[in-house]
Parts: sequence; structure tokens; C-alpha cells
Amino acid sequence: MLMISVDTFDTWLRAGFIPPPAIERGQIIRWHWPSLEEHLLERERSAPTIDPSVEGARRAVEAWQARKRSAGK
Repeated sequence: MLMISVDTFDTWLRAGFIPPPAIERGQIIRWHWPSLEEHLLERERSAPTIDPSVEGARRAVEAWQARKRSAGK
């Protein structure tokens, strides 16, 4: 089960973050949950594991430390 609000789900649907419903007949709208879960897992697998800004900060600190070490020699 997704722990999100209806508004969030609707926003994700409009943005294409989740696939369209498997059944859509008038007011009846249904998703095939295993397909929806697989879609979300694929997005998670393809997403970067580290935030690019955090990675940039880590590299900046490493560069600063390397300069500090080489200046001390």
C-alpha cells in the first residue's frame, strides 16, 4: 500500500510518475497493483543512489583535504 495522499497520487499520475490505470470505465478506475509496484521499483532502481549535491560537497571536501595535506608537506 502506498502511504500517500489522494492528491499526491493524482499529481504522480498527471506527471507520469505512475502508469495509467489498467481499467478505466467511467468512474471505475483500477490499477493492477503488481504492475504498479514493479513500475515504482524500476524507477527506484534507476534513480541515483546519492544526491548529486551531496556527492559534489563530498568531492569538494576531499579536494580541500588533499590540498591541505599537500601544502603541509
